[in-house]
Amino acid sequence: MPRYKLTIAYDGTDFHGWQFQHQPDPASDPGLGADRPRISLRTVQEELQRAVREIVREPVHVQGSSRTDAGVHARGQVASFACSGDEPDVLGATETATAPLSPDEGTLCVVTPPFESLSTSPQTVPGGRRGDGGWPTARGVDRLVRAINGRLPKDILVLHAEPVPLTFNPIGDTIAKCYSYTIHASRERALFDRQFVLQVWEPLDLGAMQEAAALLVGEHDFAGFAAAGHGRLSTVRTIYSCTVSRVASAMQRAPAVIDAARAMGVQLDEPGAAPVSHCSAGTPGPVHAEGTGLAPAHVAHATDSDVGRRTPRMSTNFNPDRIVIEVTGSGFLWNMVRIIAGTLADVGRGRKKPSDVTHILESGDRMRAGATFPPMGLCLEWIRYA
Repeated sequence: MPRYKLTIAYDGTDFHGWQFQHQPDPASDPGLGADRPRISLRTVQEELQRAVREIVREPVHVQGSSRTDAGVHARGQVASFACSGDEPDVLGATETATAPLSPDEGTLCVVTPPFESLSTSPQTVPGGRRGDGGWPTARGVDRLVRAINGRLPKDILVLHAEPVPLTFNPIGDTIAKCYSYTIHASRERALFDRQFVLQVWEPLDLGAMQEAAALLVGEHDFAGFAAAGHGRLSTVRTIYSCTVSRVASAMQRAPAVIDAARAMGVQLDEPGAAPVSHCSAGTPGPVHAEGTGLAPAHVAHATDSDVGRRTPRMSTNFNPDRIVIEVTGSGFLWNMVRIIAGTLADVGRGRKKPSDVTHILESGDRMRAGATFPPMGLCLEWIRYA
C-alpha cells in the first residue's frame, strides 16, 4: 500500500478553507427549517480528495498539513494519501488511524470521513478497468500529478508528488512552516492581483516595521498574538525568521521567503524555472519540494519614502508599493500571522512603536496587539519536514 505526498498550490479566494465543512441537515434541525436546502461549502480538501478518488478508483482520505482558513492561499501546502497498488510491506510500516494535533490547530483532524458517495465497484468507475484500482508506484509520480491536475478546478494545482513511508504524517512530522502576508501600501488601487493583497491607503514606514519584526524572532509566549478560542494548551512558539520587505508583485514569491527556505534547507520547486539552490554548509540539509510558487520575485528599486506616496491611479501587477511580511516558525496559533501582520502595519502607520511588540509578548495581552488582518493577503509558502 503506497502513500504519496503531494505539494499543492491554490488560490483560496473561492474556498471556505482547507478542511471539509459539514453543514447541518435542515431536516434534522427544526430551527433551520426542513424546506431549506443543505448547503455544501466548497473546500480545498473536498476538491482534491474528489480528484484523487477518481484517479485511484477507491475510497481514500487526503490529509493536509495546515488547515488554512477561508480565503487564505497556498504555494506550498502538503497533503498525503494512501491507496492500494503495491504490496503492503513495500514502503515499510503500517498505517495509523488517527492524527495528532496540528501545531496550527486546536482540534483533532478527522481521518475517516464517510465514503458512501463513491462506489468502488469496477463497473461504476468511469474509464476504469476491472481490478485496476489504486496507484502502484511503478506508474510514476509524474503521471499521477498530471492525472490529478486534469480533474482539479483551475484554482488548485498539484505541483509535486512523491512516494513516502506509510508512517509519514503531514501534520505530526512538520518541523517548520513559512507564511507570507502581502500588503498593497499605496493610494493606487490594486487591480490584477487584488485578491492576493490587503489594500492599505496610507504609506508605511518600512524601517520601523523591520525593527519591530526582529523582536518577534526566537522562542516567546505568543498569547498576545493569538485569537480567542485558539484551544492550545501552550502558546509558546519559536519564530526562526520574521522579515518585512518590498516586492514587485504579489503573484511572485518574495526573496525573503526564498532566503528563509534556504536557511531551513528547503528546496523550492518553481514551475518553469530552475529550482532554488541548496543551502550553504553549516545549515540543515536540503529537503525536496515542500513549497513552490511562481517565478522568484525581484526587489523593486524604490526608496522607503516612495512607499504609498504616488498619485491615485490603477496599478498593474508590477508595483513597488508591495510589502511582504514573511514569518517562519515551528508552528503558529490561530490567526497568529494575521495578527502579527496587523501589528506590524500599525507600527508602519506610526500608531505603535517597535518596542510595543516586546510589551505585547511580555504581557500576553491581545488587546495591545493590532487587528486581525483579513485572509486575502495570507499565503502558506512552504513546509519543512524532518
